[in-house]
Amino acid sequence: MTKARWGSLGLALLVVILLVVWMVTGQVKTASDKAPEPRGNDGRSLTRVQVETLTARMHEPSILLQGQLEPWHSVALSAQVSGTIESLNVGLGEQVTGGGTGADFR
Repeated sequence: MTKARWGSLGLALLVVILLVVWMVTGQVKTASDKAPEPRGNDGRSLTRVQVETLTARMHEPSILLQGQLEPWHSVALSAQVSGTIESLNVGLGEQVTGGGTGADFR
């Protein structure tokens, strides 16, 4: 083995030994189902806390935006005859060609 391999192996072994020593000398705590015994008051007053009970409710996502809308295309539509439109022969968003009847007048 080369010196570099022995060096990295020695460093890894040192780290493992330090971790084991640290874990062994540490304070081991166990979980308990019971509350700890109350300690003496030592003349200090107890801290007051304010509790508020909340209820769950559904999240309603919303975004309030302010702005101005502008059209992609604008069309000027004007009647050359007077009257009332009885029916439209095209649907909303439908493309029309020249020479067709778009509406019936009365």
